[in-house]
Amino acid sequence: MYAMESAVLSAWYCSRPEIRRLLALRDADGLRVLLQLEPAPDSGEFHPVWLANCRDWTDELCWHTGTQVRLERFNEIDRAGSGVVIADLAWRDPTLN
Repeated sequence: MYAMESAVLSAWYCSRPEIRRLLALRDADGLRVLLQLEPAPDSGEFHPVWLANCRDWTDELCWHTGTQVRLERFNEIDRAGSGVVIADLAWRDPTLN
């Protein structure tokens, strides 16, 4: 099951250039997916992208994984809490190069 969820999350991340990093943890409540967004080029803000897409992204991930998804925003990798790491994707993050 983890391999399928990981593959779904990887494909989803690859199709969303506005997402810089993705960390997904499986816990007793489903998937906790933390996202770091690319800042807007003109203002450096990421709130409009989050507000415009959060519900749709959550629905998409729930449908594709077949499980409850809690989507959260983060600025730095937050591994706090329990759970199994399903996906840790950050190849778009320029701070890691």
